[in-house]
Amino acid sequence: MKKQFLSGVIATVLLFGLLCSRAEASDDLVFRISNLQSQIASLTVGLNALLAQQASTTPSLIVVSPNGGESYRIGDVVNIKWTASNLSTSSSVYIELRSSAGVSPVATKIAVVPAIGLYYSWKIPSTVTAGSYIIEIYKANKYGNIDSNSSVKDISDASFTITSSTGTLQGYYFTKNLGLGSEGADVRMLQKFLVSKGFLSSSDVSGYFGNRTKTALAGYQASVGIAPADGYFGPITRARVNAELATSPIVASLVITSPIGDMWMASSSNKITWTASQNIATVRLASYLLGTSKNGYFAQGIPASQGYYNFTTGPSPLLGSFILEIEGLDVNNNVIATAKTTFSIIASNSPIIKSISSTSGISGQAITITGSGFINGNNNGYGSSEVDFLKGGVWVGTIAPVATDPLAISLDGTVLKFTLDPVFVANIGSGTYQLQVSNPITGGKSNTVQFTVLPFYGTY
Repeated sequence: MKKQFLSGVIATVLLFGLLCSRAEASDDLVFRISNLQSQIASLTVGLNALLAQQASTTPSLIVVSPNGGESYRIGDVVNIKWTASNLSTSSSVYIELRSSAGVSPVATKIAVVPAIGLYYSWKIPSTVTAGSYIIEIYKANKYGNIDSNSSVKDISDASFTITSSTGTLQGYYFTKNLGLGSEGADVRMLQKFLVSKGFLSSSDVSGYFGNRTKTALAGYQASVGIAPADGYFGPITRARVNAELATSPIVASLVITSPIGDMWMASSSNKITWTASQNIATVRLASYLLGTSKNGYFAQGIPASQGYYNFTTGPSPLLGSFILEIEGLDVNNNVIATAKTTFSIIASNSPIIKSISSTSGISGQAITITGSGFINGNNNGYGSSEVDFLKGGVWVGTIAPVATDPLAISLDGTVLKFTLDPVFVANIGSGTYQLQVSNPITGGKSNTVQFTVLPFYGTY
């Protein structure tokens, strides 16, 4: 449709030029020129409306932070944030740390997380070299496979820096007054100090002095008898903090090491693991479905130094994708650190999709799925795994591979091949779907992956 509008505009403009070149000073020429001008205006309005409609439905990812100018230290926890538009709930983002220096910048994978989460807490590991970096994010499936065209992506607007300091507070010395609107390394270290004292959450360590930092600082001032406790970091408070830093602190740190996007089956035993700094006394754990809110905890009072919790899924658990949240508490039961990750619970008889040969295809194209738990029944296809197409979670159609090809599913259940049957494609139409493998006899259903059926303009 857009090409038709462009062709119309170009043809009209060319005809307009041809008429003008004849330079006929007649009423007829004036009328035709006026008529052509009206056509051009009408076509332009239509084209602009079409482009606006297309833009409103185009998938997009935008990096929010870090977005340039920030400064972090190795060991810091960085909240990587983004916005996502017109992506399915099953979409993921592939997050990459990329050096901003050199002709061929080195890129390091950080994580693959659900796009709907809109942020990821990343602790800068000791393997990162000090320097200037940007964050780059791509739309991907949950296994980290980036879309083949890589068109849905974004990078930080400018570089940020990572320094070689360990980020601990021991021996740090403040020399500046700080208040609302202040930014930089001093603010970040003050925030870490307030975290270590239990007045601020680690998720608020950003390097920007906002209202939460002001409230936390006022709480600290009141606790040590500084008046007025107004949340301003002036000479008196600075001297008190510097005196404490000469002998103390450890920055609160909590990092989940497992699960990270794992899939756990019903009736299975799994281990949740983490690392925690010394000033975290206990942890409490919560899980909730992706897209919902936390509603209580399933484990509390676990010694942080234990570093693990044995998690068992029951025989009939709630299935789906979940967020696991762990909170770290100090000796006074104040939350001083929080960490989150994702995992899924699937039925014990469910097949699992690990990868797909293409995330899009046209009528007649062959597609290969790799994973586990696929069933090859018999030559008639009875009992064999099938490929379901869903739209917004609602079933719209099924392809039964073994019905037309007895070898479509490998005997070890790790490979499934199917063809986008022209009749099937004609029935469901082009568009983006969720693709799922199901085992009819056992009732098991796999995780879903996004798949786009492309328009086909050829002949069958």
